Amino acid sequence: AFVGSRSETDSAFFDDMAAPVPQVMDQKVDTEIAAPAQVSMMEDPQHGAYSRYESLGQAHPASGDSMFSKLFCVTASIGDVAGEVMVGEETKFCCIQSQVFCGFDGGSKCPQANGGCFMFKPELVCEGSAKLFCIKVGFLLPKAPLIVCCQKEVYGGY
Repeated sequence: AFVGSRSETDSAFFDDMAAPVPQVMDQKVDTEIAAPAQVSMMEDPQHGAYSRYESLGQAHPASGDSMFSKLFCVTASIGDVAGEVMVGEETKFCCIQSQVFCGFDGGSKCPQANGGCFMFKPELVCEGSAKLFCIKVGFLLPKAPLIVCCQKEVYGGY
């Protein structure tokens, strides 16, 4: 064989390498489908955010509550049964504050419940309280007076 000539086997090989011929099946031609519908955003989106956390303060035993007592860093008292907080807790430690409560709205007296927390710049604070109907208990860093029994100061301290 001379250089540049093709044999029968070479010819069959090169014929198989030819470009494919388009095929028509049942007289239908291959066409592209339409693009899917595009997703669009609402024209005027409405967003809501939870308002800034505010302490209700009603779960903390306070010196004005009946039977208020304190022993160094633990406090207890008897408060009202119903109110903005019927059952709840509030904790503040170092850089985080949390609150969970169930009670009644101050104005409309409708039932309400809420829970939340937020973080803040670290500070020396460690306190918490809980309320179950009329019973309030709490803890805090010791400060004067150190011992109080039924609203009467027993030991002022320092």
